[in-house]
Amino acid sequence: DALKLKLTHEEEKKIEERPTGNAEAYELWLKGKEYYLRTTAKDVEHALTLYEEAARLDPNCGQAYASIANTSLAIYIQYSPTKNWLKKAEAATQKVREIEGETGLYYCMCSRIAIRSGNTAEALRLAKLSVEMAPSYALAYDVLGFAYQAMGNLKAAAEARRKLLDLQQNSILAHFVYAISLYELKDMKRLKETAEQAVPVFERHLQLNPDDNNARANFTSILQWAGRQDEAFRSAEELYASRSLDGKGLYN
Repeated sequence: DALKLKLTHEEEKKIEERPTGNAEAYELWLKGKEYYLRTTAKDVEHALTLYEEAARLDPNCGQAYASIANTSLAIYIQYSPTKNWLKKAEAATQKVREIEGETGLYYCMCSRIAIRSGNTAEALRLAKLSVEMAPSYALAYDVLGFAYQAMGNLKAAAEARRKLLDLQQNSILAHFVYAISLYELKDMKRLKETAEQAVPVFERHLQLNPDDNNARANFTSILQWAGRQDEAFRSAEELYASRSLDGKGLYN
């Protein structure tokens, strides 16, 4: 009141939203998000452990099970393509349904599973349902973008990722996947503008997480697209000499 701060109804709603009323489970879930975003195999596996502990502390936390599903899929896609991880994601997604019903969150996870199961048309249908039911849920636009990309509709994928970025202006991943879409479209003008906007977001992240070399690998591409070639080249050389990058970081 003293600061005369005025929040919109949507902002108030966002502040009030928590996936669980259990403080310890909530803290574990937040820590899990931080580790998940670092994207190395070790960090992603640790994130899964934290999410599972959060679900144990609060068995009615649908978001914890959604995070278990999402992380299991990440491990399946990037590090261990065995069907056990896909089954784990499916089981966790069904827990979301038992707890919350057929919500935007549930359809979002179903879409991700459908993509990885090779059913792209069903993935697109489910992603559209997720966006329709939860238009302010950022991950819904992420899966919508992937579904369109899998269908070969790169323009629609870029539009979905633009909406993702609108919802997550401070997310390095939101900036990066949108830039990737523009690169695939060969829209170099918008790509340069987007990369320039992403630079301070990445710089802030790397100041807080100086050992996050996977983010630094993505930042190298951002620097290149922003026209800062000398910086990009130096960064690439430093990363190439590093022994701490995993396969995904090396690929990027």
